[in-house]
Amino acid sequence: MDADGGQVFCTPPTIVVRSGDRIRQRFVEFFTPPSSNARYPVKPMEFLSRSEISVPIDEMPALERAFSDRARLVDRHAGFRGLELLRDIRVPGRYVLLTRWSSRDAFRAYMKSGDHARAHDRPHPDLGPVGSGGKLEQFDMVLDERVHDQSL
Repeated sequence: MDADGGQVFCTPPTIVVRSGDRIRQRFVEFFTPPSSNARYPVKPMEFLSRSEISVPIDEMPALERAFSDRARLVDRHAGFRGLELLRDIRVPGRYVLLTRWSSRDAFRAYMKSGDHARAHDRPHPDLGPVGSGGKLEQFDMVLDERVHDQSL
């Protein structure tokens, strides 16, 4: 559903699967089987939360250490799929935090939890208060075409 309550449609993509020298194509499994038309209702794959963090340039290493040394309280919550901290290459001190969830409900449950409050109350000794955070944005993922290295 879109923001106005209407159904969201798209044409079906295909996945190219390499198996030795053979190439097979198949429809992405998260789309509803075809009806009489060639459009498929989209089923969100996962939920993403995006927020911006800005720190003074001299606190950039401390922020990165704080995330590296995080308490990992969120990791044990149902539906948590991971997080990514992205450093802006054009604006020093600006970061984007992406968290991935199985659903909006899983994200909301964590946001209301005591673990969320505890994770944000942990001060880092070399980091002042994180200021000028941007707005929290939330997205339903409808397509994921990341390449996963099978050799690892």
